[in-house]
Amino acid sequence: MPGVKAILDRLRSKAKELECVANSVALDIANDKVFKTLFAALEERTITLGDLDQLLRALVVDPATGGVPEDVIIFDSGHWVRRDSIVHEGICRCERVACVGRKNKVYCYFEASLSPWVIKKRLFWRCYDEFIACPRCPRKHKRGHIGSEDVYAEPYSNQNSQNDSPTEEATRQLTIAAPPAADDRE
Repeated sequence: MPGVKAILDRLRSKAKELECVANSVALDIANDKVFKTLFAALEERTITLGDLDQLLRALVVDPATGGVPEDVIIFDSGHWVRRDSIVHEGICRCERVACVGRKNKVYCYFEASLSPWVIKKRLFWRCYDEFIACPRCPRKHKRGHIGSEDVYAEPYSNQNSQNDSPTEEATRQLTIAAPPAADDRE
């Protein structure tokens, strides 16, 4: 039965990812219903483009009036996300005074489907993808990728803390292994 256990373990490890996919499919169905209704109304000439314009403007001000479920957030990219799939939210952490393409800092939402590196960076997606002078080498890179071992030529030595200091465990082992200083001996 070790094969069955391995399969069950793998399914357990993928459960969160599968839940995100299921939520995404459910949102796609909701989107499709809204667009189907709109296109049908346009074809049947029961609404005009002016009506559609008013509806779209209302969606921006109050999404619930346009049929968007209350537990859904609409990103500036137009992507719909269920609130329960958000694992972190807060002001963008880029070093700019205002985020890319904005007049101020952006309040960001981060989905569980994003990589841990992206979530930890906590940058507005446009700030994350902006090319900047790299503080680690003479080239330019996307801001959010600097230090990532997956895409960057000079990754941080400690990916968890996103810096070059040794891990806590390595520091502890170095401390244990190092002989006491001459002044410390009795």
